[in-house]
Amino acid sequence: MKIFILFFSLISYSNIYDFKLEKADGKIIDLSKLKDKYILVTNIATKCGFTPQLDFLSKLHTNDKVEVIAIPSNEFGSQTPESNKEVVEFCKVNYNSDFHLLPKSKVTGDQKIKIISYLLEKSDSSKIRWNFEKFLIIPNEKKIIKFSSFSTKKILKYIK
Repeated sequence: MKIFILFFSLISYSNIYDFKLEKADGKIIDLSKLKDKYILVTNIATKCGFTPQLDFLSKLHTNDKVEVIAIPSNEFGSQTPESNKEVVEFCKVNYNSDFHLLPKSKVTGDQKIKIISYLLEKSDSSKIRWNFEKFLIIPNEKKIIKFSSFSTKKILKYIK
C-alpha cells in the first residue's frame, strides 16, 4: 500500500483534465470527460456562516454547462466535524444536493489535496483562506478564476 501511495503522489498533472477524483461514495469523476463544461471546485463546511451557499451550489450544478465539485474540509474553525457519510447526508437532506462531493480532505499545508495545489498554482493564488473559496475552470481550461468565500452571483457572469 505504501508503494501505491508514493507512486500516486508522484503523478504530475499537466492540465485539470488529467485528474480523476474519487467521490465520497467511491465513484470516480474523470475530469477529462468535462472539457466542454465549466467546473466549479470549492471547499465546503457544514457549520459555517457560508454553509447556506450549498443551496447556490446545488442549483448551479443543475445547469447543463456546469459541474460542481465540493471538497469538505474541517480545517477552518473545525466546522465540518461529521464523517464523510454524514456530510453527504447533510448536503442531500438540507440542500437537495446532487453535485460531486469528495471525501473530507485537507485544503491547506503540505497535505492538501492535489487538485487544490494545482488550482492554487494555476490561479496565481497562494492559499485557501477560509471555507467556500471557489475556483471556476472555464471550458478547455482557457482560464481558472479564484473567488473568495463571499462570491456567488459574481461567478454567474463568467458562465455563458
